Amino acid sequence: MYLDVDYLTPMLQVSVAILCVLAALPLCLHALARWIRFRREAEGRRTYALRSSIRIEAVVGGALVAATVVFAGFGLAGLTTAGENLQRNIHRAYPDVETIESYAWNGSAAVVDVVMTTGERHVSRQVTILADGRPLLDLPQDDAED
Repeated sequence: MYLDVDYLTPMLQVSVAILCVLAALPLCLHALARWIRFRREAEGRRTYALRSSIRIEAVVGGALVAATVVFAGFGLAGLTTAGENLQRNIHRAYPDVETIESYAWNGSAAVVDVVMTTGERHVSRQVTILADGRPLLDLPQDDAED
């Protein structure tokens, strides 16, 4: 009934992208420095083995750059989808919520600013996701009905 709100997988993908870029940057820079040194060497010192090793280093660095782009793209798309799904679930579970003005995920719950259909505004309300996928919005209880 409720859409899937998965923040863990996209955050892991972004983390892997960060690790890939941290590995790719020094590898690519080192391959570039080696290639520049290789080009300056005398003709007799430019061996195939040296050129091959520089090429392998550059290819691995390029593959890490490509992996960075892929993981970052999937991770950011997943985070966007999770945020949109959470907002849709809030609208489905709480039909009296007119708009969600601000939204932030803090790791275990979301913090939202909502405007109700009555015009009432609730700032910094916590939203937790229950086991069945239903969002639980921390709205103040109306004590006037007692």
